Amino acid sequence: MNNIRNESATLEALRSCLEEVSFARIDHIEAEVAIGDFVADYVIDLLLHNTRRRLIVEVKNRGEPKSIRQGVNQLLRFLQEMPDAYGIVVAPYVSPKSQQICDEAGVGFVDLARNCKLVIENIFIQNIGHPNPYTRDKSRASIYAPKASRVLRVLLSHSIKKIWKTKSMATETGLSYGHIHKVRKRLEDREWINDSKSGFSLKEPMELLREWTANYTFRSNRSFDFYSMDNLGQIEEKIGAGQKNGARTALTGFSGAARYAPMVRYQNIFAYVEEEPEMLALDAGFKAVNSGPNVTLLRPYDAGVFYGSRRFEGIAVVSPVQLYMDLMTMPGRGEEAAEALLEKEIKSTWQ
Repeated sequence: MNNIRNESATLEALRSCLEEVSFARIDHIEAEVAIGDFVADYVIDLLLHNTRRRLIVEVKNRGEPKSIRQGVNQLLRFLQEMPDAYGIVVAPYVSPKSQQICDEAGVGFVDLARNCKLVIENIFIQNIGHPNPYTRDKSRASIYAPKASRVLRVLLSHSIKKIWKTKSMATETGLSYGHIHKVRKRLEDREWINDSKSGFSLKEPMELLREWTANYTFRSNRSFDFYSMDNLGQIEEKIGAGQKNGARTALTGFSGAARYAPMVRYQNIFAYVEEEPEMLALDAGFKAVNSGPNVTLLRPYDAGVFYGSRRFEGIAVVSPVQLYMDLMTMPGRGEEAAEALLEKEIKSTWQ
Protein backbone atom coordinates (compact mmCIF):
# COMPACT_ATOMS: atom_id res chain seq x y z
CA MET A 1 0.00 0.00 0.00
CA ASN A 2 1.22 3.47 -0.82
CA ASN A 3 1.74 5.68 2.20
CA ILE A 4 1.54 9.45 1.67
CA ARG A 5 2.91 11.13 4.77
CA ASN A 6 1.03 8.60 6.95
CA GLU A 7 -2.17 6.57 6.95
CA SER A 8 -3.99 8.83 9.40
CA ALA A 9 -3.41 11.88 7.18
CA THR A 10 -4.92 10.06 4.21
CA LEU A 11 -8.07 9.05 6.07
CA GLU A 12 -8.38 12.44 7.76
CA ALA A 13 -8.35 14.15 4.36
CA LEU A 14 -11.12 11.85 3.16
CA ARG A 15 -13.20 12.42 6.28
CA SER A 16 -12.73 16.19 6.07
CA CYS A 17 -14.06 16.21 2.51
CA LEU A 18 -17.05 13.97 3.29
CA GLU A 19 -17.99 16.06 6.31
CA GLU A 20 -19.36 18.62 3.87
CA VAL A 21 -22.43 16.36 3.63
CA SER A 22 -24.28 15.99 6.93
CA PHE A 23 -25.93 12.68 6.07
CA ALA A 24 -22.76 10.99 4.75
CA ARG A 25 -21.00 8.73 7.24
CA ILE A 26 -18.07 6.35 6.90
CA ASP A 27 -19.25 3.00 8.23
CA HIS A 28 -16.29 0.74 7.55
CA ILE A 29 -12.74 1.00 6.22
CA GLU A 30 -10.66 -1.91 5.01
CA ALA A 31 -7.07 -1.60 3.82
CA GLU A 32 -5.32 -3.62 1.11
CA VAL A 33 -8.33 -5.31 -0.43
CA ALA A 34 -7.85 -7.75 -3.31
CA ILE A 35 -10.00 -6.83 -6.30
CA GLY A 36 -9.43 -9.07 -9.28
CA ASP A 37 -5.69 -9.35 -9.91
CA PHE A 38 -4.84 -6.18 -7.99
CA VAL A 39 -4.97 -4.81 -4.46
CA ALA A 40 -6.82 -1.60 -3.63
CA ASP A 41 -5.30 0.65 -0.97
CA TYR A 42 -8.66 1.15 0.76
CA VAL A 43 -12.27 0.08 0.32
CA ILE A 44 -14.68 2.25 2.29
CA ASP A 45 -18.36 1.68 3.00
CA LEU A 46 -20.14 5.02 2.98
CA LEU A 47 -23.64 5.39 4.41
CA LEU A 48 -25.93 7.90 2.66
CA HIS A 49 -29.23 8.06 4.54
CA ASN A 50 -30.26 4.40 4.38
CA THR A 51 -28.18 3.40 1.39
CA ARG A 52 -24.64 2.10 1.30
CA ARG A 53 -22.09 3.13 -1.33
CA ARG A 54 -18.69 1.54 -1.73
CA LEU A 55 -15.64 3.73 -2.35
CA ILE A 56 -12.36 2.44 -3.77
CA VAL A 57 -9.37 4.59 -2.83
CA GLU A 58 -6.05 4.63 -4.66
CA VAL A 59 -3.29 6.47 -2.78
CA LYS A 60 -0.37 8.04 -4.65
CA ASN A 61 2.77 9.42 -3.05
CA ARG A 62 3.16 11.98 -5.82
CA GLY A 63 0.59 14.26 -7.39
CA GLU A 64 2.19 14.90 -10.77
CA PRO A 65 -0.06 14.18 -13.77
CA LYS A 66 1.78 10.98 -14.71
CA SER A 67 1.36 9.56 -11.21
CA ILE A 68 -2.30 10.62 -10.99
CA ARG A 69 -3.00 9.13 -14.41
CA GLN A 70 -1.53 5.84 -13.22
CA GLY A 71 -3.78 5.98 -10.17
CA VAL A 72 -6.84 6.72 -12.30
CA ASN A 73 -6.06 3.83 -14.64
CA GLN A 74 -5.73 1.51 -11.65
CA LEU A 75 -9.11 2.65 -10.34
CA LEU A 76 -10.71 2.01 -13.71
CA ARG A 77 -9.44 -1.58 -13.52
CA PHE A 78 -10.98 -1.94 -10.08
CA LEU A 79 -14.27 -0.48 -11.29
CA GLN A 80 -14.50 -3.08 -14.02
CA GLU A 81 -14.68 -5.65 -11.21
CA MET A 82 -16.93 -3.49 -8.98
CA PRO A 83 -18.94 -1.28 -11.40
CA ASP A 84 -21.23 0.05 -8.66
CA ALA A 85 -18.34 1.48 -6.65
CA TYR A 86 -16.91 5.00 -6.88
CA GLY A 87 -13.18 5.60 -7.33
CA ILE A 88 -11.12 8.24 -5.50
CA VAL A 89 -7.47 9.20 -5.90
CA VAL A 90 -5.68 10.61 -2.83
CA ALA A 91 -2.30 12.38 -3.12
CA PRO A 92 -0.29 15.01 -1.23
CA TYR A 93 -1.37 17.65 -3.77
CA VAL A 94 -3.50 17.27 -6.90
CA SER A 95 -2.59 19.99 -9.39
CA PRO A 96 -5.20 21.57 -11.70
CA LYS A 97 -3.96 19.44 -14.59
CA SER A 98 -4.19 16.31 -12.44
CA GLN A 99 -7.68 17.35 -11.35
CA GLN A 100 -8.66 17.50 -15.00
CA ILE A 101 -7.39 13.96 -15.53
CA CYS A 102 -9.65 12.77 -12.71
CA ASP A 103 -12.64 14.70 -14.05
CA GLU A 104 -12.25 13.24 -17.52
CA ALA A 105 -12.14 9.70 -16.11
CA GLY A 106 -15.13 10.25 -13.83
CA VAL A 107 -13.27 9.58 -10.59
CA GLY A 108 -12.94 11.77 -7.51
CA PHE A 109 -9.84 13.24 -5.91
CA VAL A 110 -8.78 14.35 -2.45
CA ASP A 111 -5.43 15.81 -1.39
CA LEU A 112 -3.75 16.70 1.86
CA ALA A 113 -4.12 20.41 1.07
CA ARG A 114 -7.90 19.85 1.42
CA ASN A 115 -8.65 20.17 -2.26
CA CYS A 116 -11.34 17.68 -3.27
CA LYS A 117 -14.05 16.88 -5.74
CA LEU A 118 -16.46 13.97 -5.29
CA VAL A 119 -19.60 13.17 -7.27
CA ILE A 120 -21.39 10.28 -5.55
CA GLU A 121 -24.93 9.67 -6.78
CA ASN A 122 -26.74 12.97 -6.14
CA ILE A 123 -23.96 14.31 -3.90
CA PHE A 124 -21.55 16.88 -5.30
CA ILE A 125 -18.65 17.97 -3.10
CA GLN A 126 -16.05 20.40 -4.41
CA ASN A 127 -13.46 22.41 -2.53
CA ILE A 128 -10.55 23.55 -4.68
CA GLY A 129 -8.08 26.40 -4.89
CA HIS A 130 -5.97 25.58 -1.84
CA PRO A 131 -2.26 26.14 -2.57
CA ASN A 132 0.30 23.39 -2.72
CA PRO A 133 1.88 23.10 0.76
CA TYR A 134 4.70 20.99 -0.65
CA THR A 135 6.16 23.43 -3.19
CA ARG A 136 9.56 23.12 -1.59
CA ASP A 137 9.68 19.36 -2.18
CA LYS A 138 13.04 18.30 -3.62
CA SER A 139 11.34 16.88 -6.71
CA ARG A 140 10.02 20.31 -7.70
CA ALA A 141 13.10 22.27 -6.64
CA SER A 142 15.40 20.01 -8.65
CA ILE A 143 13.90 21.12 -11.95
CA TYR A 144 14.45 24.80 -11.21
CA ALA A 145 17.88 24.48 -9.61
CA PRO A 146 20.52 26.53 -11.49
CA LYS A 147 22.15 23.76 -13.51
CA ALA A 148 18.97 21.75 -14.04
CA SER A 149 17.25 24.83 -15.46
CA ARG A 150 19.71 24.75 -18.36
CA VAL A 151 17.65 21.85 -19.73
CA LEU A 152 14.50 23.97 -19.54
CA ARG A 153 16.14 26.83 -21.47
CA VAL A 154 17.19 24.49 -24.23
CA LEU A 155 13.75 22.90 -24.55
CA LEU A 156 11.96 26.25 -24.54
CA SER A 157 14.37 27.82 -27.03
CA HIS A 158 13.73 25.30 -29.82
CA SER A 159 10.83 23.83 -31.74
CA ILE A 160 8.77 21.35 -29.75
CA LYS A 161 9.15 19.02 -32.74
CA LYS A 162 12.87 18.66 -32.06
CA ILE A 163 13.76 15.33 -30.45
CA TRP A 164 16.58 15.36 -27.93
CA LYS A 165 18.70 12.46 -26.84
CA THR A 166 20.50 12.45 -23.51
CA LYS A 167 23.82 12.83 -25.34
CA SER A 168 22.73 15.81 -27.44
CA MET A 169 21.17 17.53 -24.42
CA ALA A 170 24.34 16.94 -22.39
CA THR A 171 26.39 18.51 -25.18
CA GLU A 172 24.01 21.49 -25.38
CA THR A 173 23.91 22.14 -21.63
CA GLY A 174 27.29 20.93 -20.39
CA LEU A 175 25.58 18.68 -17.84
CA SER A 176 26.30 15.04 -17.08
CA TYR A 177 24.14 12.22 -18.46
CA GLY A 178 22.95 11.47 -14.92
CA HIS A 179 21.84 15.06 -14.38
CA ILE A 180 19.97 15.07 -17.70
CA HIS A 181 18.25 11.80 -16.79
CA LYS A 182 16.96 13.18 -13.47
CA VAL A 183 15.51 16.33 -15.05
CA ARG A 184 14.03 14.29 -17.89
CA LYS A 185 12.30 12.02 -15.37
CA ARG A 186 10.80 14.98 -13.48
CA LEU A 187 9.50 16.50 -16.70
CA GLU A 188 8.00 13.17 -17.71
CA ASP A 189 6.25 12.92 -14.31
CA ARG A 190 4.54 16.24 -15.07
CA GLU A 191 3.66 15.06 -18.59
CA TRP A 192 5.47 18.02 -20.08
CA ILE A 193 7.54 15.93 -22.49
CA ASN A 194 7.02 13.09 -24.92
CA ASP A 195 9.49 10.41 -23.89
CA SER A 196 10.42 7.39 -25.98
CA LYS A 197 13.39 5.25 -26.95
CA SER A 198 14.19 7.65 -29.78
CA GLY A 199 14.52 10.58 -27.35
CA PHE A 200 12.34 13.22 -25.75
CA SER A 201 10.62 16.40 -26.89
CA LEU A 202 8.68 19.16 -25.20
CA LYS A 203 4.90 18.96 -25.49
CA GLU A 204 3.63 21.51 -22.94
CA PRO A 205 5.88 24.57 -23.42
CA MET A 206 3.43 27.10 -22.00
CA GLU A 207 2.84 25.15 -18.80
CA LEU A 208 6.57 24.70 -18.30
CA LEU A 209 7.35 28.38 -18.94
CA ARG A 210 4.61 29.60 -16.61
CA GLU A 211 5.59 27.35 -13.73
CA TRP A 212 9.31 28.01 -14.12
CA THR A 213 8.60 31.75 -14.11
CA ALA A 214 6.56 31.32 -10.92
CA ASN A 215 9.54 29.60 -9.29
CA TYR A 216 12.14 32.01 -10.68
CA THR A 217 13.54 34.94 -8.75
CA PHE A 218 15.62 37.70 -10.29
CA ARG A 219 17.27 38.14 -6.88
CA SER A 220 19.17 34.88 -7.39
CA ASN A 221 21.65 37.00 -9.33
CA ARG A 222 24.02 39.29 -7.44
CA SER A 223 23.39 42.90 -8.47
CA PHE A 224 25.72 45.90 -8.57
CA ASP A 225 24.22 49.39 -8.97
CA PHE A 226 25.89 52.25 -10.81
CA TYR A 227 25.18 55.66 -12.26
CA SER A 228 26.44 57.03 -15.57
CA MET A 229 26.13 60.46 -17.16
CA ASP A 230 26.23 58.84 -20.63
CA ASN A 231 23.06 58.42 -22.64
CA LEU A 232 21.42 54.99 -22.90
CA GLY A 233 23.00 54.12 -26.23
CA GLN A 234 26.50 54.97 -24.98
CA ILE A 235 26.01 52.96 -21.80
CA GLU A 236 24.86 49.91 -23.73
CA GLU A 237 27.78 50.20 -26.16
CA LYS A 238 30.21 50.26 -23.23
CA ILE A 239 28.59 47.17 -21.75
CA GLY A 240 28.76 45.46 -25.15
CA ALA A 241 32.42 46.46 -25.44
CA GLY A 242 33.09 44.37 -22.35
CA GLN A 243 32.89 41.33 -24.62
CA LYS A 244 36.05 42.51 -26.39
CA ASN A 245 37.86 42.56 -23.06
CA GLY A 246 36.89 38.97 -22.25
CA ALA A 247 33.83 39.66 -20.08
CA ARG A 248 30.76 37.88 -21.44
CA THR A 249 27.80 40.27 -21.22
CA ALA A 250 24.16 40.35 -22.28
CA LEU A 251 21.46 42.98 -21.86
CA THR A 252 18.21 42.03 -20.15
CA GLY A 253 15.15 43.82 -18.77
CA PHE A 254 13.60 46.67 -20.74
CA SER A 255 16.83 47.41 -22.59
CA GLY A 256 16.77 43.82 -23.84
CA ALA A 257 13.07 43.98 -24.70
CA ALA A 258 13.69 47.10 -26.79
CA ARG A 259 15.66 44.91 -29.22
CA TYR A 260 13.08 42.13 -29.62
CA ALA A 261 9.71 43.81 -29.17
CA PRO A 262 10.04 47.57 -28.58
CA MET A 263 6.97 48.90 -26.81
CA VAL A 264 8.14 50.41 -23.52
CA ARG A 265 10.43 53.39 -22.97
CA TYR A 266 13.10 52.81 -20.35
CA GLN A 267 15.60 54.77 -18.29
CA ASN A 268 17.44 51.96 -16.46
CA ILE A 269 19.71 49.37 -18.01
CA PHE A 270 20.15 45.83 -16.75
CA ALA A 271 22.88 43.53 -18.03
CA TYR A 272 24.46 40.23 -17.08
CA VAL A 273 28.23 40.22 -16.72
CA GLU A 274 29.79 36.80 -16.27
CA GLU A 275 32.92 37.88 -14.42
CA GLU A 276 33.89 40.93 -12.36
CA PRO A 277 31.06 43.41 -13.02
CA GLU A 278 33.01 45.94 -10.95
CA MET A 279 35.92 45.82 -13.40
CA LEU A 280 33.65 46.41 -16.37
CA ALA A 281 32.04 49.34 -14.53
CA LEU A 282 35.45 50.79 -13.74
CA ASP A 283 36.54 50.56 -17.38
CA ALA A 284 33.24 52.12 -18.51
CA GLY A 285 33.40 54.97 -16.00
CA PHE A 286 30.24 53.96 -14.12
CA LYS A 287 30.00 55.27 -10.56
CA ALA A 288 28.86 52.89 -7.79
CA VAL A 289 25.76 54.20 -5.96
CA ASN A 290 23.50 53.04 -3.15
CA SER A 291 20.37 54.65 -4.59
CA GLY A 292 19.08 56.07 -7.86
CA PRO A 293 21.06 53.83 -10.25
CA ASN A 294 20.53 53.87 -13.98
CA VAL A 295 22.80 50.87 -14.60
CA THR A 296 22.51 47.51 -12.82
CA LEU A 297 25.09 44.87 -13.63
CA LEU A 298 24.24 41.32 -12.64
CA ARG A 299 26.58 38.50 -11.79
CA PRO A 300 24.43 35.54 -12.92
CA TYR A 301 23.46 32.69 -10.60
CA ASP A 302 24.42 30.33 -13.44
CA ALA A 303 26.13 30.70 -16.81
CA GLY A 304 23.01 29.23 -18.37
CA VAL A 305 21.48 32.73 -18.51
CA PHE A 306 23.69 33.37 -21.56
CA TYR A 307 22.30 30.41 -23.51
CA GLY A 308 20.71 31.49 -26.77
CA SER A 309 21.85 35.11 -26.47
CA ARG A 310 21.54 37.11 -29.70
CA ARG A 311 23.44 40.10 -31.03
CA PHE A 312 21.85 43.34 -32.10
CA GLU A 313 24.32 45.73 -33.75
CA GLY A 314 27.16 44.08 -31.87
CA ILE A 315 25.47 44.11 -28.45
CA ALA A 316 24.45 40.77 -26.93
CA VAL A 317 20.95 40.35 -25.48
CA VAL A 318 19.75 37.34 -23.49
CA SER A 319 17.46 34.83 -25.19
CA PRO A 320 13.73 35.58 -25.40
CA VAL A 321 13.06 32.88 -22.78
CA GLN A 322 15.50 34.34 -20.24
CA LEU A 323 14.28 37.84 -21.01
CA TYR A 324 10.65 36.81 -20.51
CA MET A 325 11.35 35.53 -17.00
CA ASP A 326 13.42 38.57 -16.05
CA LEU A 327 10.73 40.96 -17.30
CA MET A 328 8.00 39.12 -15.38
CA THR A 329 9.81 39.98 -12.14
CA MET A 330 10.19 43.67 -12.92
CA PRO A 331 7.76 46.36 -11.71
CA GLY A 332 6.22 48.92 -13.98
CA ARG A 333 5.27 47.43 -17.32
CA GLY A 334 7.47 44.36 -17.03
CA GLU A 335 4.64 41.85 -17.36
CA GLU A 336 3.19 43.70 -20.34
CA ALA A 337 6.57 43.69 -22.09
CA ALA A 338 7.00 40.00 -21.28
CA GLU A 339 3.66 39.05 -22.81
CA ALA A 340 4.47 41.05 -25.96
CA LEU A 341 7.77 39.16 -26.21
CA LEU A 342 5.94 35.86 -25.73
CA GLU A 343 3.60 36.55 -28.63
CA LYS A 344 6.19 38.07 -30.99
CA GLU A 345 9.22 35.84 -30.42
CA ILE A 346 8.78 32.83 -28.17
CA LYS A 347 5.62 31.10 -29.40
CA SER A 348 6.80 31.13 -33.01
CA THR A 349 9.96 29.31 -31.93
CA TRP A 350 7.91 26.41 -30.63
CA GLN A 351 6.24 25.69 -33.98
